[in-house]
Parts: sequence; C-alpha cells; structure tokens
Amino acid sequence: WIEEGLKYAAVLFLIRFAYLRPEAIPFIGIGFGFTEGIAHMDTFGKAAQAPLMAHIVFSSLMALFFYLASETKNREYRAMSLALAYLVPVYSHLLFNLWAVGIISI
Repeated sequence: WIEEGLKYAAVLFLIRFAYLRPEAIPFIGIGFGFTEGIAHMDTFGKAAQAPLMAHIVFSSLMALFFYLASETKNREYRAMSLALAYLVPVYSHLLFNLWAVGIISI
C-alpha cells in the first residue's frame, strides 16, 4: 500500500500543480515498474518483467478513476472515484504480490 500511496500522492501533486492529465498517469507506473523490475532482476531473472507490466495496469486503473473524478460535478461521485483511484490499485497490487510469491494461483 505504501508504493501505491506514493504513486497516488505524486499524481495528486502533479495534477494540482503541474496540470497533469489522467492520460499521463500510466507513464508514472512505468517508472515504478521499471525500478521494481531492476530490484527483482537478481532474484527472478526474466520474471522481473512482470512488475513493469503490472505497474502499467495498476497505473491505468488509477488513471481511469482519476479521469472519472475529473469529469463529474457530483461531489459524492468525485470522492468515490478518488478513493477508488487509490484502493483499486492497492488491492490489485496485493493480489499480484500474493501471486508472485506463490500464495495464490490464477
């Protein structure tokens, strides 16, 4: 949750102060995935490519909910979308980590 929380905070900051559009959020995920892939290269070898792909998916999910929040005038829907922009990637990342260490199988 820390990793996705840092990404969420970075995205909120960039949207607020650098006028980042939700379409650019997956590129932030590429940076996180690339860094994690390098960190796991010694342990997993070629399987280290999986974190890169996973982070692109997690960031795309985050981007979807940020986009939905930016397109509505309804405060409740906006708040729900912003919460889901954090929660959906966090739980997706949790499932990915559980799969990566072999606790669950898909």
